Amino acid sequence: MYYYRFGARRVLDRPLEVLLAHPEINFRFCICWANENWTRRWDGGNEEVLLAQDYSRETFEAFAADVAHFVQDGRYIKVDGRPLVLIYRPLLLNDPAESAVLIRSKIREAAKCEIHLVYVESMEAFGGGIRPSDIGFDASVEFPPHGIVNLEQIQPVSPRSGWEGHIYGYEEMVVEAVSGSESSMTSLPPYTRYPAVSPGWDNTPRQPIAATVYHNATPEAFVSMWSIRLMRFIPS
Repeated sequence: MYYYRFGARRVLDRPLEVLLAHPEINFRFCICWANENWTRRWDGGNEEVLLAQDYSRETFEAFAADVAHFVQDGRYIKVDGRPLVLIYRPLLLNDPAESAVLIRSKIREAAKCEIHLVYVESMEAFGGGIRPSDIGFDASVEFPPHGIVNLEQIQPVSPRSGWEGHIYGYEEMVVEAVSGSESSMTSLPPYTRYPAVSPGWDNTPRQPIAATVYHNATPEAFVSMWSIRLMRFIPS
């Protein structure tokens, strides 16, 4: 579940708190700190900032206190006994390796445990080219469709007036993820990297005119296409 903290301020946390308040809900989870600025453009950049990130020691302490609260829940996902904590954009941290050490130490103090720290292959970190240990992390996790290349745009019926975005075929995206010769998602790196799937992608609510859309993303296509890919990572 995405987690949003901007310095002393935590936002959009009602779904997580509702889940924590109802242990009868059968839903395993972990948190992913969406550590980018909120901007009016919804692009994670630095223009027209609405809420800015603050990577101070106080922010990390508040983050650690929240993690300590979350991991008490029996549904929280753990890897070899260590709570799984994801950072969405690790390269935005002030000195990622040093920040990782600080995050670990603060959570160790607050939660009395070690964490399994994973970075998301998104934005500037997509492609699996960053060895997690080089920035103080334990592993990475894919974030499709980020990093999937060589797709041709399609033109569905009646796009909206003034459209400047990109529309691709969902099944073609999955095929490229499974078999594309230039896709980093077809190779296994010499470190822990978790494969991931995408049920669809459409950021029209954020970019009404310049959105990226994967067309025909149906449950049937998801099952038939992604099951093929995941079999690559399951030992025989």
